[in-house]
Amino acid sequence: MGDREELQKFIALNISSIRQRWHELVLASYPPETAKLLGSQKNQFANPVGHTLKTTIDDVLEGLGKGVAISEIASAFHNLIRIKAVQGFTPADAVSSVLMLKQTVREHVAAGSSDNDGVVLKAVDPIIDELLCSCFNLYVDCRQKLSDIKEDELKRNLFMLLKKSDAVDVQGNG
Repeated sequence: MGDREELQKFIALNISSIRQRWHELVLASYPPETAKLLGSQKNQFANPVGHTLKTTIDDVLEGLGKGVAISEIASAFHNLIRIKAVQGFTPADAVSSVLMLKQTVREHVAAGSSDNDGVVLKAVDPIIDELLCSCFNLYVDCRQKLSDIKEDELKRNLFMLLKKSDAVDVQGNG
């Protein structure tokens, strides 16, 4: 059995406790009142960020447990990273949830006494590294898009001000 298959087996056997611990770690990265809100409200419309967080965790773990391609697993992070980019998280804080998955798996490996613990760690580290790079690239792209939107809005506002002050000839008459 290969490294990736051992990781799949490990995730499948421990998915519930990994899900719970990873969710706790991510919530702990928010201010206490925000974490309480994100963790308590289950309604997707009343708590879209909390719902996105839960969905991301579920999708990533299911993907790892089924041996899904890393690019597909990375896409499960996209909505969460976009939210964090819009919320103004630092790059490190925005992608920290990926590293929290690594921490969670390592904690579960340390708590167990399987013969394949080293194989699981050998398999998870490069996956987490690739996911981290993908999420960082997504964060940078999102921040660039936000910057472009702000720049376009400033240009529109400036044009409107100039138009109102008759400093710009919108008819093209010179």
